[in-house]
Amino acid sequence: MTTSDDPLALSAGARSVLARQPTSSAHRRGCGFLARQAIEMALRHELGAEDQADMKWKSRFLVLGDRLPAVAHRGRALWAGWSEVCHYRPYDLVPDAATLNHWIDETESWLRLLAEPQRPSAHLERRLHAQRLVR
Repeated sequence: MTTSDDPLALSAGARSVLARQPTSSAHRRGCGFLARQAIEMALRHELGAEDQADMKWKSRFLVLGDRLPAVAHRGRALWAGWSEVCHYRPYDLVPDAATLNHWIDETESWLRLLAEPQRPSAHLERRLHAQRLVR
């Protein structure tokens, strides 16, 4: 993959945007757009032929859930969190930089899980379950 179509590169870009102005709401929202785009790109790549242009994101995660339920659940939760960061509401505060950096770490971890070649789904399910127990 080239940088332009690499979800981990988009995630690194999100971290870079956040590092430039960690107190700026606009930069924190920009970070959210990039991180969410990284998740969407990875999901589209994973679904391949099963992905339809008119599918809603919730549906895409359901399709992934048929193969990898825990991975899909975690990805959906991350995607929903980033979507909340992206939406501007004057009465809501954008999460602080430390929280967003943690979410970027979680997003990158999810992207790496999804990108593992030849992964048996049972192995991933056990890894995700173990990670939840540690936290």
